[in-house]
Amino acid sequence: ASLGSPTLRAAAANGDPSAEYEVGVRFSEGRGVQANMEIALQWLERAAKQGLAPALYRLGSHYEKGQGVKKDLDKARADSLAWLANARGKAVKIVAPLLRYLPENYNYRVILMERPLEEVVTSQNVMLARAGEATNVVPDASVVAQYKKFMRTNQAILAGRSCFATLTVRYGDVIADPRAQAARVDRFVGGGLAIDRMAAAVHERDRKSTRLNSSHSSIS
Repeated sequence: ASLGSPTLRAAAANGDPSAEYEVGVRFSEGRGVQANMEIALQWLERAAKQGLAPALYRLGSHYEKGQGVKKDLDKARADSLAWLANARGKAVKIVAPLLRYLPENYNYRVILMERPLEEVVTSQNVMLARAGEATNVVPDASVVAQYKKFMRTNQAILAGRSCFATLTVRYGDVIADPRAQAARVDRFVGGGLAIDRMAAAVHERDRKSTRLNSSHSSIS
């Protein structure tokens, strides 16, 4: 077991926030090292003090759940949202259930990726199976129904708050014509994106997925 490469360890020791965050995550999860929440939080705090968004968010989660620290919902909210001040003009990946907690004093351009929910559930089952976890603990139809209910609620939140401007991008459209969808996203955010590189990334991901599926088919 190892904490990581010499490069990672040196970068963390020299104060690189991304490296500090990675070390904190590894101690938190026991990945390559014995899990130690106290040490994990020390590294996460170091990264958070430099404004690293994932570290701030993860710290907030620890305080929200009382993991390794005394539960403190006020601090959880403060830590979880502290990264916003440094996120102006940047792209931030956020899971949809957290959109409701974003404060009104910023304006947000939300790019919402939609995919047929049956495909989402199938994909999740595949990932669970690869990880050795049980699948179909809850019937797929029930999961899809819950997702649909959530999506209706989430769309109402996006439509009902003036701080949100929303662009819906459909997964199938991205696969079918990645350049056209990249151009839509570019227009939505005000231009300046590398459209060709965005499209090329989709093509490469699609090729990798095809190779992976072919590999699985050959041994099933």
